[in-house]
Amino acid sequence: MVHNVCLVDRPEQADLAIVSINSPAKLDTRDLLSAMCPSGSLEYDEKQKQKLKAVMDRCPTIVYIKMNRASVIPKIAKDAAASSVAVCGKGEDVFHKRVY
Repeated sequence: MVHNVCLVDRPEQADLAIVSINSPAKLDTRDLLSAMCPSGSLEYDEKQKQKLKAVMDRCPTIVYIKMNRASVIPKIAKDAAASSVAVCGKGEDVFHKRVY
């Protein structure tokens, strides 16, 4: 279900940006259990945060975070001054129904 959506090439051309990201995780393939359970830092690395901030600085942004594990998001939420951060554990279809 899409209503009046037009994709643009640059954030400054958009009325609103919707960015979908996963919880930070590092794949560990040492054994089956490690491969099934995400590990690593709970915080997004600086490169990821800078990329998000570059979009958020150019237009209002909804950041949809697919939470498959805990994540540290205060920096993302703080940088999203005029934006929203949606933290969801449900499917994307639920998110789309709420946004549109």
